[in-house]
Amino acid sequence: MSHVMDLVKLQEERTMRNFAVCFLILLLGCIPAITSAQNTKITELITQLNQTKDELNKIALLKQIGLEYKKNDVYKKAIVYYEQAYRLEKKHATQAQQLQTMEYLALFHTQTRNYAQAIALYQQLYKAHKVGNNYPKAMEALIQSGDLHKQKGNFEKAIDTKLEVIAFAQQIKDTPAEINASINVGFLYKQTGNNAKSMEYYQKALALSQRTNVQDKARYQTKILINQGVAYSQVGNFEQASVQFDKALDLSLKQKNQVQTANVYNYMAANHYINGKNKKALGEVKKAVQLAQTSGNKRTLATSYEIMAKVYEQEEKFKESQKYYQLQQQLKNQFKDKARAQQENILQKEINAEKMENNLRQLLADKDRQAAALKQAKLEKEKRDKELALLRKNRALEQAELKNQQLEKQRVEQLLALAEQKAIAERRKQETEKQKLLTITERVKKEKAEADRKKAEADKEKEQKARQVVEAQKALQDQELKQEKQLRYYGLGIIGLGIVVLVLTMIGFVNIRRTARQLRKKNIQIEEQKTEIVTQNEELHQQQEELAAQRDFAAQKSIELDKQNQQVKKSIVYASNIQNALLPTSVTLAQHFPEHFIIFHPKDIVSGDFYWFSEIDQQKVLAVVDCTGHGVPGAFMSMIGNTVFNEIVNEKRITDPAEMLQRLHLKVREGLKQHDSKNTDGMDVCLCRFADGKQPGQTIVTYTGAKRNLYYVHQGELGMLKGDRVSIGGHQHEKKRVFTNKQITLDSGDTLYLSSDGFVDTPSPQRKSFGTGRFEKTLLACAQKSMQDQRAYMEETRKEFQKNAEQRDDILVIGVRV
Repeated sequence: MSHVMDLVKLQEERTMRNFAVCFLILLLGCIPAITSAQNTKITELITQLNQTKDELNKIALLKQIGLEYKKNDVYKKAIVYYEQAYRLEKKHATQAQQLQTMEYLALFHTQTRNYAQAIALYQQLYKAHKVGNNYPKAMEALIQSGDLHKQKGNFEKAIDTKLEVIAFAQQIKDTPAEINASINVGFLYKQTGNNAKSMEYYQKALALSQRTNVQDKARYQTKILINQGVAYSQVGNFEQASVQFDKALDLSLKQKNQVQTANVYNYMAANHYINGKNKKALGEVKKAVQLAQTSGNKRTLATSYEIMAKVYEQEEKFKESQKYYQLQQQLKNQFKDKARAQQENILQKEINAEKMENNLRQLLADKDRQAAALKQAKLEKEKRDKELALLRKNRALEQAELKNQQLEKQRVEQLLALAEQKAIAERRKQETEKQKLLTITERVKKEKAEADRKKAEADKEKEQKARQVVEAQKALQDQELKQEKQLRYYGLGIIGLGIVVLVLTMIGFVNIRRTARQLRKKNIQIEEQKTEIVTQNEELHQQQEELAAQRDFAAQKSIELDKQNQQVKKSIVYASNIQNALLPTSVTLAQHFPEHFIIFHPKDIVSGDFYWFSEIDQQKVLAVVDCTGHGVPGAFMSMIGNTVFNEIVNEKRITDPAEMLQRLHLKVREGLKQHDSKNTDGMDVCLCRFADGKQPGQTIVTYTGAKRNLYYVHQGELGMLKGDRVSIGGHQHEKKRVFTNKQITLDSGDTLYLSSDGFVDTPSPQRKSFGTGRFEKTLLACAQKSMQDQRAYMEETRKEFQKNAEQRDDILVIGVRV
């Protein structure tokens, strides 16, 4: 019905009246929110995705999740999962599977009005299907590409693409496609004001439909006749326009298509209206109203009401005109309400989907922590069991050692008892010898006493005989002297023998005492040495057991720590995949910046640096962000920054760089509760907005920076725009943090560079930084090279400076040639 409005507008221009033109509004219905059953299905699929290790299973699950989001019109989420599936399919899937995934991605991008990305995908599909001789699919992709150029308002590109469709349709003999493309080319030429070309292609389409027997022939011819009628009406040939509209009406009535017939009546009414035949116009439009009301087509009805309002206004019947304007406005408000409700519903679905995934990620993280805690408890139990077993083993060893000590003690006691028995036997022997000596002494004494008695008896006998025998006294005396002498010899011998025996006995007794005393000392020394040796053995054994236990414990801990490190590393690698999925794809950047390079080296697996891109209202926004820290903490900050940028630009459609950074600052402080805590984390940002300049080939760059500078090369000279000396987030001493916009105009071929501080802070082996001065010299030295050669030059310069020094921070540099 847009042709009807063109006719009305032409009449308004001729009569110089400021009538409002009738709008073509799509009839949209409210879409219900995601049901709990669908939510559960997505949750189950995401849970399975996180559990599977097989990449083929991952591909299937990613595409299932994307299709579930498609069913609920959450196309942005569908794109995320299908792009992940496409990256995996490049390694594992056939070309046919990859092309099917690209078709879905093109559809999803179309639904999100990302026409540039959708066109690029359809062009790739067209070429791939054409090479593979899949002509129907190739034709479908080419047609979609042309339709999207028309949606963008790029009529020249749309004409070129539709002409390519015609040529391809002639090549593969696809007559319906050729007719449709010819009709489209005619319409596009009309939009550019080339009526002659427009009529030429309408006539070609009509002739082609008349000489061929194609399906829906009448529908094609009706469409062509209507377009021809509009074209004739626009050039003022109202009679020929009426002829074409009458033919179209006849075909519509034969098809019994009420909606199409009502539209033809509206075209006829508009033609009469701009020709000044208001009565005929009212007659035709009333027929359109009746059919539109019967079929329930409010869009056609709204157009009819607007035509009636304009006709009555021209007839100066303002009351009737106002009545139909109000009816038309009511329908327009309904359309707007439905469109707004649908948009709000889609946005709410996206928010709900994001919340659901965030909750699910939190739940999965909690489950992982619970599993880790359960595993840790199990390990602790195993550890306690091992320690208990070790204690039992040590106790058994102690008992065995104690038994050995008791046996050793018994052996020593037996040796001592044996030594004591030997000592007793020796003492008994000594007693026996002593008794023998005493016996000899007693015998000597007895013999001496006997000798004394005999002497006394002899003296008495001598005294008695002396009186009797004087003569024999001398002889007797001699005899007595002799006997006395002999007795003296005997007594001395006996006494000497006794003394010798006594001396020998004393010596033996002394030796026995000395031997016993030495034996006791030896026994004491032996006992002390034995005790000391036993103690040393016990200490040594205990030390060996402690060392063995410590070695086993350390080995076990090392294994556990290694496993934990592996698990943590796997989790971080997976987090890196998620983080990379959120970054703009190389295809997206190449569409908008054909000449660019990216140097991106995270210090750890995940990065605190990230870059972000979006196109809103013909303006491109590119940001390089350096979050506090690197690794996991920095990655968390980067997720916050990415989410907030999407909210500010894509949802709230704010494109002023200074306002974007101000809102980002407030969101970061709010999200990290920095008003009430000591948290000082933040971000340094280099943000650029690109818009076409006044002169062809010129680009206006609006820049705002938070502690990051923007470098650019214009006319061979290196320039720099300084950012504000405040960060995003962190301490705020001022009442309100304000960021300033700075603007430069660049010519085609000029380059600019956005970077974090990682490249400048690259250390040398002597721990000196690469430095700002060296960085600026490097940029100027390679500015005239191609962007890829610039990247290679900068990487080589950095590596030559760094050598084997450890990387200090995340590195991110983006170069763009406008």
